[in-house]
Formats: sequence, structure tokens, C-alpha cells
Amino acid sequence: MGMTKAEIEERDYLFCELLFETGSLREACRELDIPLRTGRRIQDRNTDKILSMVNAELASLSYKAVKTIDNAMDEDGSVPKGELRLKGATEILDRLGASKKVTTEVEVVADTPIILLPTKDTVKVDPQYMISTEEDKL
Repeated sequence: MGMTKAEIEERDYLFCELLFETGSLREACRELDIPLRTGRRIQDRNTDKILSMVNAELASLSYKAVKTIDNAMDEDGSVPKGELRLKGATEILDRLGASKKVTTEVEVVADTPIILLPTKDTVKVDPQYMISTEEDKL
């Protein structure tokens, strides 16, 4: 008496929704009345879907984050925990890559010349391309 593919897909969908809503694997399993071990397998099988849901949620929070930063600029200090909200909004925008872009430039200066050595592997050279000198003939 196994589940049909449609039933499995429906259960997986509900599990992902509950996992995202509650933020707890145990709670999602309890709501669906499935063992924790099964919940872990469903979670592993649907990692891409879960990450997609997280990214979609972060994207939707970006509007609120921008509004929070906008309000913080006009704030007079009367809003409780304003600095904490501003920090959270900035963190969301940073994670989305909307506010902070980090670039690193590396410049290498060497006091000594760099010497490139040949590979340790033997290299076959076609004799027709070899250049001979008088010293080679001796």
C-alpha cells in the first residue's frame, strides 16, 4: 500500500510549506504525522525547492528592508529598536547583493624574479623540429 506519485508530491509540497512556515523540522513532521526520519528524507529530496522558497521570501522582504531604511533616515529616535531594525534591513539587502558589493584586487610584487620550471613529465620532441648547433655534434 504505497503512496502514488501524486500523493508523494502533495505530501512533499505540504511538508516544505510547513517547514518554511514553522522553521522547525520537528514541527513540520508533527503537523503531517510523519516520523522525523521521513521528514529529513523529504527535506533532503527537496533542498532546491526549499532554497527557492527562501530566496523568494528574501526577495519579498527586500521591499520592506528598503522602506525600513527609508524610515530610519527620517527617524528622530522615537521608534523603539530602530537601530536593530536598520541593521536587519541592511543585512537582508547585503544577502541579496543589493547594498554591498565586495571586490578584491590583488597585486603581487616580487623582489626576486619568478622562474618557471619545466614540468617533471618527460616531453617527446619530434626530431625534425630540433635545432642542432655545433656543440651538439661534438
